Amino acid sequence: MNADRVVLLRFYPQLNWQGEFICEDVADDWNSILGVKVEHWPFREELAAYNTEGYIETVTDIEQATLTLSESEVKICQELQVQAHLIVPILKVDNTKDATTLTQPALWGLLCIHQCSKPRQWQDIEIELAQTMTQNLGVVIKNTELLEAAHYQVQQQKALARVIKRIRTPLDLEETFKITATEVRQLLKADRVGVFRFYPERDWEGELVSEDVGAEWNSALAVKVYDHCFGEQFAVHYQEGRMQAVADVYQAGLSDCHAEILGQFQVRANLVVPLLKGAGTEILPQLWGLLCIHQCSGPRHWQEYEIEFVQQIADHFGVALQQEDALIQLEQQAAQLAISRQKEKLAERQKIVGELFDKIRLSLEIETIFATATEEVRKLLQAERVAIYQFLPNWSGEFVAESFAEGWTPLVGVQPIIEDTFLQETQGGRYVNNETFAVDDIYQAGHTECYLQLLEQFEARAYAVVPILPGEKLWGLLAAYQNSAPRHWQKDEVDLLAQIAAQLGVALQQAEYFQKVQEQSVQLAKAAEQERSAERAKLWLQLLIKFVGLWILRQFSKQLPKKCNNF
Repeated sequence: MNADRVVLLRFYPQLNWQGEFICEDVADDWNSILGVKVEHWPFREELAAYNTEGYIETVTDIEQATLTLSESEVKICQELQVQAHLIVPILKVDNTKDATTLTQPALWGLLCIHQCSKPRQWQDIEIELAQTMTQNLGVVIKNTELLEAAHYQVQQQKALARVIKRIRTPLDLEETFKITATEVRQLLKADRVGVFRFYPERDWEGELVSEDVGAEWNSALAVKVYDHCFGEQFAVHYQEGRMQAVADVYQAGLSDCHAEILGQFQVRANLVVPLLKGAGTEILPQLWGLLCIHQCSGPRHWQEYEIEFVQQIADHFGVALQQEDALIQLEQQAAQLAISRQKEKLAERQKIVGELFDKIRLSLEIETIFATATEEVRKLLQAERVAIYQFLPNWSGEFVAESFAEGWTPLVGVQPIIEDTFLQETQGGRYVNNETFAVDDIYQAGHTECYLQLLEQFEARAYAVVPILPGEKLWGLLAAYQNSAPRHWQKDEVDLLAQIAAQLGVALQQAEYFQKVQEQSVQLAKAAEQERSAERAKLWLQLLIKFVGLWILRQFSKQLPKKCNNF
């Protein structure tokens, strides 16, 4: 067409029909207007005409067109160096509808052909060519948008599938919110995506609990928000599933308090969908929060497929919230059941411990007490060996009693005197102070090589040891061993060992006391016998003395001279 400039002007209806020159071919002698925005469209009233199929505007000479163009329109043309122009609207026809459906063409933009060097009389063939070009452009633009939308929807479905997978995976809900917010923001090319949580008990105060935001915008995370209008105007509507899509917060007629809050977060356009727990049931669902999509850089027209996508994400978030409630309830029930079972287990253990204590008290034979204690404790702890170790005067020691599961070798009478240099040097180590010690895995406890070799001789992989203290003196150790694998010793298991060890200490004291009593009884019996022997000896001595006295008297009487009678 031998024109000086050809440009495409695109309109943005969501921005109050502002326009931008997005494509251009211009001769070297004239200024480029590519990227120029027409923010104050002077002939907005002409748009209705442009939106009519077949409308064309031709101006042969801008300087002579004062009757058809306004002063502001002439000024714009002069600024763009235009002397004559041919303008044809680019209309999008929705060819996705069936042939029987009548659809109104949508104004997408304008094809502008400029003659800058001089006035120009536009020929019919040129006008027809321009019309054909715009018709073809309208079809191409529509098809391109359909392809973009289809591609976008594929990406949406992939993102949605990932969200659903995360919700079905045992993942922390906060982490699910965070990852999903990042994906949604990237997919929608938004400036901020956040999950806002309400606290109805605080008169609908709330805060963003999860957020993904562009680097150039302020974070709104954990900022407390109170909108006194919300409870009165919006809460019920959101509970009913209402969503809000605002292209420009300054043109939406929002209340001052609402606009002020959005301004605080630098929001220019937003898409808000409620997060509901219990949606789809007969009762009114609980409004947990909002899924918020913010555009901070400028106004934005939210497409239907974008709104539908965000709604789907919110629906699945609602499922995740319900699942979390169910999980929390299940965990609480499990905790209560565990507490109940733990109480039952402790009660059973205490019963067995009580019976064991009775057996210990009823027996004065220390070997019998040790055999009973090791057997009962092994069964109670389900350990593979329980043994009693006695210290010798030089702090070496030996196993004196044990109970072990089938398949393991005995230690009593098999292991020689054990020379544990650490216990010998420290004269009992920590156990002198009545401390306990438990190791879940000997190979992870930092033991020395020589000590590991000793434990391997015991066939031990995990062990718990408590001191046996008759009074204040360390007598020996009570040890539980797990041989086949590592084992985490629970506190109540170690406490149980300590209880049994304390009773063994008492039993040793009782045995020692009984032995002393027996020894004293023997000594007393000997003393009594000696006393009785002395009494018998004394009696015999007295009898002997009497007998000897009588015998002497008789002998003396025999030796006396007979008395003479001289009368």
